[in-house]
Amino acid sequence: MTIKQYFAISISCFTLGLILFALQQKWIIINLPIHEKKLMVATTTHKKNCKLFYFHNGAWHTETSMLIWSENAADNLTLLVNQWLSLATEEKIIKKKTVLESACVSEQHELLLSFDRSFLYKEASTYEKLMVVESLLKTIKENEPAIKKVRILVHHQPLADYHLNFTNPWPIEGFLG
Repeated sequence: MTIKQYFAISISCFTLGLILFALQQKWIIINLPIHEKKLMVATTTHKKNCKLFYFHNGAWHTETSMLIWSENAADNLTLLVNQWLSLATEEKIIKKKTVLESACVSEQHELLLSFDRSFLYKEASTYEKLMVVESLLKTIKENEPAIKKVRILVHHQPLADYHLNFTNPWPIEGFLG
């Protein structure tokens, strides 16, 4: 082979490598007609007044929030928990802005909540942390009674905390009785 052929093959491989890298990094997006054939499912939605509970200054407080409720329980609970997180951040119960990454409901009516970070303040007492978790459980129980247990995760791993154990699911009734 001549130098020109080696050079042409090298340039071709380099260009192909750049194109494949750009596709992998999603710098180049190719939409084929095959991907656009999605089945549109009609879902019914309605407005629902949801009660949000939180424990602050030694007492339980309730706020009502209007949410768009649909037939999909996971979507409803995502909206509900994110609304509760916003309320808890406003009330200074949660120190850092936390967002629910995903919510999933299993066939055994167990709810899996995966957050982007821990919503529990590291230096808080065990009682304060317990009351924050109880507030979340009480909010979920009031608005979605079919849920039996809640598993709290951070980045799809059990929440790591020195005071409370999140390796097992929490009963929706909580531990206050």
